[in-house]
Amino acid sequence: MWDVRTIIDGWDAFELWVTQLAFPFQVLLVIVVLLPLCGLVATLVDRVTERFDTPASERRASERPAVERPTAGRSTSGRTVSAPKPGDDVS
Repeated sequence: MWDVRTIIDGWDAFELWVTQLAFPFQVLLVIVVLLPLCGLVATLVDRVTERFDTPASERRASERPAVERPTAGRSTSGRTVSAPKPGDDVS
């Protein structure tokens, strides 16, 4: 099995190889290897955290039948509705 010293020595060798490359080759290495890798990691993180992006109430809304609730602005029927003001009797 690999011990920590072997991993550290391998990393040091890789780091030395990269730093000794000419600058254009370093840029090419970053473009070809690092950018796609970062894109893959970002996509995976986005998919894993997607369920936490939407509030729980919206996730549960798909489980029960839709009910139209009045909101400020336009309703689905096309007429203008205003939001209740503080102190208005909402019942």
